[in-house]
Amino acid sequence: MERNTEEVKFLYFTSGIIDELALFNQVFGDKAKMLETQIVTNIEDFDDELRKDPADVILIDHTASFNHSELALIIMQRNGLDIPLILLIDEGSEEEAIGFLSKGVDDYIFLDRPYRLPISVRKIRKKYFFKAEKEVVLQQLREKSSKLQTAQRIAKLGYWEKDMESHDLFWTDEVYRIWGRNKDSYTPTFESFVQSIHPGDKERFLSENDAAVAGLRSMDFEYRIILPDGRIKWVHERGALSFTESGRRVFEGTVQDITEEKLNSQKLVTNESRILGILKSQTNYLIRVDLEGNYSYCNEKFTQDFKWIFSDQNLIGKPALSSVKESSHSQLKDIFYKCLSQPNNVVQAQIEKLQEEGGEKFTIWDFVCLTDAEGTPVEIQGVGIDIMDRVEVEQNLVESNKRYELVTKATSDAIYDWDCLTGEILWSSNYSRLFGYSEDLAPTNIDSWFAKVHPEDAHVYSELTKILEGTTNFWQVEYRYRRSNGNYAHVLEKGTIVRNEAGQAVRMVGAIQDITDRKEAMQKLMRSESRHKGIIQSQTNYVIRIDLEGKYSYCNEKFFQDYAWIYGGNLIGENSLDSVMNYHHDRLAEVSKKCLANPGQVFQVEVDKPGINNTVKTTLWDMIFLAYSSSQKEELQCVGIDITDRVKAEKDNLFQANLLDKIGQAVIATDNEGLITYWNKAATEMYGWSRKEVLGRNILRFTLSSKSREKGKEILDAMKQGRSWSGELFVRRKDGSAFPALITDSPFFDESGKFGGFIGVSSDITERKKANDKMLELNQNLRNYTNELVTANKGLEQFSYIVSHNLRAPVANILGLGELISSGDYSEDLKQQLLQEVISNVKRLDSVITDLNDILQVKVGMSEKKEKVSLEGLVESITLGISRALDQDKIEIRTNFSEVPEFNAPKSYLHSIFSNLISNSIKYRRPGVELVLEVNSRKGNDKTIFEFCDNGMGIDLEKKGNQIFGLYKRFHNHVEGKGMGLFMVKTQVELLGGVINVYSRVNEGTRFVLEFKNEGTQIIEDEKRTAVFPG
Repeated sequence: MERNTEEVKFLYFTSGIIDELALFNQVFGDKAKMLETQIVTNIEDFDDELRKDPADVILIDHTASFNHSELALIIMQRNGLDIPLILLIDEGSEEEAIGFLSKGVDDYIFLDRPYRLPISVRKIRKKYFFKAEKEVVLQQLREKSSKLQTAQRIAKLGYWEKDMESHDLFWTDEVYRIWGRNKDSYTPTFESFVQSIHPGDKERFLSENDAAVAGLRSMDFEYRIILPDGRIKWVHERGALSFTESGRRVFEGTVQDITEEKLNSQKLVTNESRILGILKSQTNYLIRVDLEGNYSYCNEKFTQDFKWIFSDQNLIGKPALSSVKESSHSQLKDIFYKCLSQPNNVVQAQIEKLQEEGGEKFTIWDFVCLTDAEGTPVEIQGVGIDIMDRVEVEQNLVESNKRYELVTKATSDAIYDWDCLTGEILWSSNYSRLFGYSEDLAPTNIDSWFAKVHPEDAHVYSELTKILEGTTNFWQVEYRYRRSNGNYAHVLEKGTIVRNEAGQAVRMVGAIQDITDRKEAMQKLMRSESRHKGIIQSQTNYVIRIDLEGKYSYCNEKFFQDYAWIYGGNLIGENSLDSVMNYHHDRLAEVSKKCLANPGQVFQVEVDKPGINNTVKTTLWDMIFLAYSSSQKEELQCVGIDITDRVKAEKDNLFQANLLDKIGQAVIATDNEGLITYWNKAATEMYGWSRKEVLGRNILRFTLSSKSREKGKEILDAMKQGRSWSGELFVRRKDGSAFPALITDSPFFDESGKFGGFIGVSSDITERKKANDKMLELNQNLRNYTNELVTANKGLEQFSYIVSHNLRAPVANILGLGELISSGDYSEDLKQQLLQEVISNVKRLDSVITDLNDILQVKVGMSEKKEKVSLEGLVESITLGISRALDQDKIEIRTNFSEVPEFNAPKSYLHSIFSNLISNSIKYRRPGVELVLEVNSRKGNDKTIFEFCDNGMGIDLEKKGNQIFGLYKRFHNHVEGKGMGLFMVKTQVELLGGVINVYSRVNEGTRFVLEFKNEGTQIIEDEKRTAVFPG
């Protein structure tokens, strides 16, 4: 019996040096006292404890001074024990411990990290529990499979299936037994199967088979087969066309050996006919009993069957009750007296008589009282037949009906049988399960059925009427059908119509399948495709396609509106170069060649295009060559934006129909233990294994990568509780390579609510992952690309503004002064003065260029390796350089880095941020007030926070709050500065993934708050929180 999780028994094999009690108290806390721990210090005691009462978990010291692990493993294997085993090791024993993992050790734990023990115990015990549980379930499956095979053998009923595409035949074991074939040496084909049919039945069988395959009617035919040894058997075959879940068309059914039934039926007919002529034929039982109840006559048949009762094998004069089962004695006495009271009237009864080999023999008798000439009763005469064969046939019929009922329950469809003449409809039990109606509320006629059809699908009734009045024998339609809760289900109905000789429909048999999930998925796909087309037409960017002759094959509305005027209103089929300025023809041709040489790769080009009223539009294009299949024309697809007025652009959407067609989803189904029962073609393409290779294999061990298997077990456990799961996992291909997949797993349950398995739909998202790593190049995520492009345009716009705004003045001054110097006749002093002005403006230009270079170098600095930077040391190094100013101006800098003493970042970045903020506070201190600057660090929710607080001049945030971090923005002119410090601080903080905020009041001071998300995760703390025995 398994112990409670908190009542684990440990066997601890140790040197005795370690304080075991302290160790367990440290690891398990208050729950340590609930553990049963047996400690042994030598191999003999270890062996004894294993023999007495094996522990739940074994712990063994495996250190340099105490190394008995090998011997302990040998003892456990010798005793046939399979118990979780964990080694406790020191730093020098890890390599040996790793080697023991392959010999039967489950885990090892460092002695200086004991908190991992509860986690390890939980995982290992869970593994052993599932292992034992799996063995129990597998044994149950084996027993059920054996019982099913036994039932098939008893009923002599086998299942067969024919794939209508490949024409492959599948037989169960019982079919092989019926045909007298060896499964290992005989592969059935349709041709060899037909050859086994008796010549007298072959032509009619082929006719029935052709009609069933054509869908005209179901197969229901009895025929004879010839076995390899020449014997002849009668078989009864039933079959019909159906479709698998993947849409594969199959012809399937059952075949039953009815040889005995056929022979018994023939015997039964013969025996019943003999009842009428028994007096002449004397082949049935004929007896007479005197008024004393003793046999006075027995014919040869009766004597042969019942003489064994008496040692002298003579029945005459012996009691008639001696051949009857005791349970039938009172019945026979009643019949005896009834015959005496009604002479010459026949009384019929079924009598159970004794049988020599044991059990009872079922017989039917006609008894009559014979009289003399005066009407006085003389004897009771009985004529009987042995009906054992008929009883067996009836029992077989009952079993056959039960099998039909089980088959009906096994299918998920609602099966119906409609008598077209009386209007009565009979339903299988699945009708109630599919639609929620109780059996007494199921529709009994065509009108009550039609009342539940959705009003918008009323045409179904008229279509059905046309089919019935016509000559077609097959009916298939989709419509919506109301459930008991008022909701409508999408259903697919298929039916077969039976007609009489006059062609009138007399019966219709069919099945209704719930396809709601499939229908909703199709509607979602259609909506997605509609949105995709709408995105292309509604976007404000240009989208065009050009064939290999350079002519437009497609353009979106935006491009048509801006450039159709060039071609007189029609673009398609026109030369694309006509809408490009002549001086950019060569540039466009060069980029087009690159595209053709590198299909699927994006190339960018800036092109000038004609605008209305002799203007020129500057456009930026992403061009790609789409190499379609041979049935489609190859094209250049181009997505462009008008950058003349810095219009915000959107990325090219490459959701092409051919790409959507190539996206495959793997569909895999399992049983309740995770063994694969279904594997579609897309799964083979994605994972590499064929269907035959994976069926019956464990999906967790077969498809998941090693690092995803634990997660897979958790998902399987959750689905057993009825929860679906969707997310990303790493899976593996047949060649062993791992790749990421987007997976949606949904459980399903049988009618009793028992978990039956799950269906998983997975997609290979490797390319999507790669596309994300490469700045989402040409992927389907239009929104992310638009944000990226907007950000890039803003950066380019800001940089252009900086260049134009800050370079324009010095350049204009230089040009003006240069013209004055070169064109005027000035005195030497004035020329010297003009030259000095030129030099001054050159220095200003150089200063601006240097500043711009510093800004551009900020991002380059991100390549610097991150390191742990001491914040106290950082501030000390900064203040050391300005110590004289601190002393002279009585500046006090207070620091508190107790919560976060170190920070992981490029040291130069952190130094620049701290230095600029400290310098900023010093520069803008209030005159006459001693400056106090506080620099602190603290922890927030998953964040590290720095604060710089001073009592300086402050800033009017209402007026200048949106300019604080702008380039060349200054708010006080009494000190020197460029207005670059805070701009650089904000840039560097954001490059480090942080944010900066400012809080300030005039003449009160300023507080800068920097927030950075923590990089690391508290792994050890997480492990402690998830421990089996939290301490």
